[in-house]
Amino acid sequence: MSAARKCLKRWLADAATGLLGCAPAGRIFDWLAWQRRRAVRRQVEARLRAAGQYGDVVSFGPFKGLQYPPGWADSRFEKIIGAYEAELHPVVEALCATPYTDIVNIGAAEGYYAVGMARRIPAATAHAFEMEEGRRQMCRAMAELNGVAERVRVLGAATVAALRELQLGPRVLVLCDCEGAERELLHPQAVPWLQRAEVLVEVHEFMAPGVSELLRQRFAGTHQLQVIPMAGLVYANYPLLRQLTLAEIHAMVGEERARLMEWFSFTARR
Repeated sequence: MSAARKCLKRWLADAATGLLGCAPAGRIFDWLAWQRRRAVRRQVEARLRAAGQYGDVVSFGPFKGLQYPPGWADSRFEKIIGAYEAELHPVVEALCATPYTDIVNIGAAEGYYAVGMARRIPAATAHAFEMEEGRRQMCRAMAELNGVAERVRVLGAATVAALRELQLGPRVLVLCDCEGAERELLHPQAVPWLQRAEVLVEVHEFMAPGVSELLRQRFAGTHQLQVIPMAGLVYANYPLLRQLTLAEIHAMVGEERARLMEWFSFTARR
């Protein structure tokens, strides 16, 4: 290869590297990869459903038996096979054995946790805050389908004022996944009943820098903290995945997370 061709080849490689590294191009490639994963998910779900191997009832984990209405939901496949946020399963199982009077679910989506916890704790009322109307409708349908509609209050977007005004019993659990808004909402001085509640929150440090340390400080005087990092699946728990290729598994159970995440579990000192 001539020196000129080597120089041209090196220049093209450097240009391609620079293009892929720039923010707009990176976002385009991320979007294309996301669209590809969505297409794979649709294909795999259709294939498994046609074979009678994929339905509408959660098959594993603390919410086994939870029924889903037809239609789209965030990470629906992972939730149906019981692989969604599997690192939380031991914690959620312990919470389900606690006689809470109220479950406050901030960022309830279609109701996986709100309805799931209402099924597991028959005396509890679930207050499901969700900002999107389509997801609120599905949460109502899911509560009806699972026979807990009278104990699941489907509410709009969570605000400090809305949280402060809740009328709650003596034992409260907060489940929070609100894309960085935990900085604003989980404030025990602004919402006094948080000082006695248990709180399980997904911490979005990459969306709200400094929120991890801020939450530690806010709850330090009243709660004990357990940090729960993301963890890989125990694939033996999900025999259905043996039907898939590795590329399909990556598309189906990746939960489409942008970064490594962790959960904070705050237990009130009593």
